[in-house]
Amino acid sequence: MWWKKQKIILPSIVLIQGSLQPDGLTDILLAEAVRFLGDYPITAEIVDVRNRDIDFYDTRKSDEYAPSTTNMIAALDRAAGYVIAMPVYSTTVSGAVKDLITFASLSMNGKRACLICVGKGDATYTASVNLVRLLASHGVAVVKPVLRVHPESFRNNTLFDEQVHAVLKEMLSSLMKQNNITLRAPG
Repeated sequence: MWWKKQKIILPSIVLIQGSLQPDGLTDILLAEAVRFLGDYPITAEIVDVRNRDIDFYDTRKSDEYAPSTTNMIAALDRAAGYVIAMPVYSTTVSGAVKDLITFASLSMNGKRACLICVGKGDATYTASVNLVRLLASHGVAVVKPVLRVHPESFRNNTLFDEQVHAVLKEMLSSLMKQNNITLRAPG
């Protein structure tokens, strides 16, 4: 990782942890994503909705919100792209994710996002479609494929499903390619 030894500004990919549950399945998936992204000359930053004070979105300027909110918006503003991971309990978008997208919509406009939905059955498909629509309404393009993961893909807090690993790698590779970020050989 030669680029980490040089003082250059690297593109940032922000991974949004959209679950309120501590040590959940989305944490495991984001750790896998960070591991994969470590091969690219980028900075990977996790924005965790669990660490955000609850603010109501209103007519205040962005710097007038709680520091945790303004820090998250600043991270999303710096990012070249996003990986959004959320649990699906029903057929809709996680409220915490929806709220963060509303706050950061101007920062996210014109950028790309990967989606990871963890849940059972058709609910993950419906929730991912709803999230694609929400992001599109804020000018965010969604990178294909969307990763929909069933809880049975995990054992003992480990992702064991090789097909999920393959789709995760394909999705993240596509995000990097669409942002013109390539693996580089030392030299």
